[in-house]
Amino acid sequence: MNRKFLIVGFIAAVALAATMTSSGYGTRTVQDCGGGLTASTSFNAKGSIGDSVGGSSGSTSFLVYSGALRHTEQPPESAVVVESVSKGALTTKEVSVIRWHSKINGNYYIELGGNGAPGSGVLISSGVCSANVPIETDIYEAEIPDNQRHQIFIIVDTGSGYYYASVVLFDDQIPPNISIQKITVKGSVDDATVTQVIVNGVSVPIVSGKYEAEVSTALSEIVIEATNSKGQTVKRTIRLW
Repeated sequence: MNRKFLIVGFIAAVALAATMTSSGYGTRTVQDCGGGLTASTSFNAKGSIGDSVGGSSGSTSFLVYSGALRHTEQPPESAVVVESVSKGALTTKEVSVIRWHSKINGNYYIELGGNGAPGSGVLISSGVCSANVPIETDIYEAEIPDNQRHQIFIIVDTGSGYYYASVVLFDDQIPPNISIQKITVKGSVDDATVTQVIVNGVSVPIVSGKYEAEVSTALSEIVIEATNSKGQTVKRTIRLW
């Protein structure tokens, strides 16, 4: 049985919840090295201190989600659908890729600000779209004002009417200053013969296939280990910086 199978078989999922002291709005990068298979994952974090950028500070608790941060606002039954946003917060020279499609044919306009009506905002780009064909639009940090919250409208004009969806992006020139106060590691184990996992050297019991451990000391990585009845061991290392 190879190590890749063990990772999937033993430790099915790992979630992190953290209490951090945060300044500004930004991204915490986590590298997940599972059993020798290296995969980098960006964990984007938004605290409860609000949508402020560029110097807002305070102590905040939040969940850490895997994948791209996505802020979308679109009317019900809109003909414009935002599929994904690669980055929700941009610093100098960064770019966010918005993937979207229209359910109808028309001319499209990407505008900064406004109210969703064609020409109500500052035009970033335009073109022609076909129904249900995905389009990727690049929004460069240089195209939006510094240290502000911005609403980007994707507008499709059919000639007889228009439809829109919008995405909220943040331009944050001040890097986040994040210090970890506490991390809660939660996960599940598929192999019923695994009775405990080791998190940073501490044994953690498994209850109904799930485990939970709290790490309150300053650290740069979390090491999770599990061994089944056959003596097969899987190790997962999560590095934080």
